[in-house]
Amino acid sequence: MIKIQQLIPYGFIIFVFGSMFFITFLVLKIGDNKHNIPNTRTYQSRKTRKKQSRKTRKKQLKFIKNYQFSEGLLQKFAKKHPQLDNEQTQLIQKALKDYFFFCHQSKTLIVSMPSQVVDDLWHEFILFTQDYQDFCEQAFGRFLHHIPTEGMEDLSQGKVGIQKAWLLACAREKINSQKPDRLPLIFAMDSQLQIKNGFYYNLNCSTTKNKTKTSSNSNYYCVTDIGCGAGSGGKSHNTSSDSGADSSHGCSDHSSHSSHSSHSNHS
Repeated sequence: MIKIQQLIPYGFIIFVFGSMFFITFLVLKIGDNKHNIPNTRTYQSRKTRKKQSRKTRKKQLKFIKNYQFSEGLLQKFAKKHPQLDNEQTQLIQKALKDYFFFCHQSKTLIVSMPSQVVDDLWHEFILFTQDYQDFCEQAFGRFLHHIPTEGMEDLSQGKVGIQKAWLLACAREKINSQKPDRLPLIFAMDSQLQIKNGFYYNLNCSTTKNKTKTSSNSNYYCVTDIGCGAGSGGKSHNTSSDSGADSSHGCSDHSSHSSHSSHSNHS
C-alpha cells in the first residue's frame, strides 16, 4: 500500500501546476478584455475637440454678426454710391454680413455673390487690407479670397455657387427655396435700391422676360434660372443642372456674367 507520506509530494506538484495554469488563464482573459474596452482617453479627446470646434464656430458667427465696418471704409463706399442714404447703406452692410455667414456655412464650397452693390462694399473692404485680414482670421480662421468668374478654373463653379447662395439665403430667412414667396435680402438688394447694372431677380419669369426686352439693363433674372426655384424642370434643388424653366438664359449664362464673383477659402 502507498503511504500518505508518499502522496504528499505528488499533490504539491499538482497544486503548483494547477495554480500556474489558473493564473495564466486569468492573465490572458484580462488581456482580451482590455482590447474590447474603448480607449477612454481617445474618446474624451475627440469629444473635447468637437466641443471646442462648436465653441469656436459659435464665436466666429457672433463676431460676423456684431462686426462694425470702419468709418473710412463706409466713407469710401459712399463716394462710389452717393445716391444711397445711411439707412440703405446699413442694409447693404447687413447683406454683406449675411454673405460672410453663407461663406462660413459652406466651408470650402464656392458661394457666388448675388448682388452688385454688396459686392462693391466687399471690394472696398478688401482694399483695407489689414482690417480685412484681421476680420477673416477671426471670422473664418483663414483668408477669404475674392474670385471673379473669369478667375475660376471651371465656369460651372459659378453656377453651383449661385445655387448655393440661393439655398443658404432662403434657409437663413426661412423662405421655401422651391416655392419662394419673396426674395432673400441679398437677392433683392440691387432691384430694391435700383442699382445701375445691378442684378435684378424676379419671382415671375414672364415679368422678367418683358423687362429684359424693354430695359437697357440685361441683368434681369428669374429665380428659376438659378435651378432652385419652383418650375425648374423638376430638378432637385441641390443639383447643378441647367434650369428647365423656359427662360431666354439659363444658369450658365447667369453665372458667367463678368460681375459675379465668389469666395474661396484657403488655409
